Amino acid sequence: MSKQHAHNFVKTFKTQTDTKGTFPYITRTAVAEGLSLRIDRPWLIKQGEAGLCAPAAFMYGIAFHQPYQYVKIVADLYNKGTANVGTWQLKPSHDLKTYALPSNSRIHPSDWIPLASIRDSANWFFDYESTSDNGGTTASETITWIKKAGYHKLRHDYNDFFCKDQANLAKGSALFRDDWNVMLRIDSAVLKMCNGVLEPNKKNPFKPKAQKEGSWTTTPNHRVALASGVTFGSNGVVSLKIFSWGNVYIFTNFPLDIFLSHYFGWIACHY
Repeated sequence: MSKQHAHNFVKTFKTQTDTKGTFPYITRTAVAEGLSLRIDRPWLIKQGEAGLCAPAAFMYGIAFHQPYQYVKIVADLYNKGTANVGTWQLKPSHDLKTYALPSNSRIHPSDWIPLASIRDSANWFFDYESTSDNGGTTASETITWIKKAGYHKLRHDYNDFFCKDQANLAKGSALFRDDWNVMLRIDSAVLKMCNGVLEPNKKNPFKPKAQKEGSWTTTPNHRVALASGVTFGSNGVVSLKIFSWGNVYIFTNFPLDIFLSHYFGWIACHY
């Protein structure tokens, strides 16, 4: 359905008075206002300090390609305490639903509800119930989510320890241009080196641990989503856009070898 259908749905959700939300410390107004912004600007989805980069990249793909499904997932979680994503039933625990986000939290309520619910629903033993819990997600877990979410097509080509090459990145770009949701595995330090962000008036939300220049690690410690096709220049440069941390990071004529030294492949899916 169109973005307009999604906006109409959120307007109705905002005015509901007959259904009490299952997240008692989060207001319906806050959720509705956050969703309204993210229908048109899905890159605003931001995990803050909660360590939910994989759920953020996963939900960004749904918001980008299927905005109506995105807002319905969040609304159902708020109204009913459960939501279906394909055959996957998101059912956050009581502790998560009754958790009060700290006033200084850098994650918006409209993001906390779906991202934390995804992480909590995927756990088989430990609850995910606060921003200080470990929200880390493995690549194999992400693939399981995709299968449960009803995606009909799934491809992946990534490494756990060794960087991938230009051909791999080009293949991921081709899938993106064919309307796939493409999630990249990267070393987060590369975001520190981008040329700019989509919303220049917004403070850069990415704050990696302090490190001396030239001493960045090169391990796959972050999950992001491709936000554009990739263009390779004849002089060893690359241009692309990456969604992460509530913004889009823009790489323009960036040294290809440096980017690839922080790049570990992709997982892609399509309905």
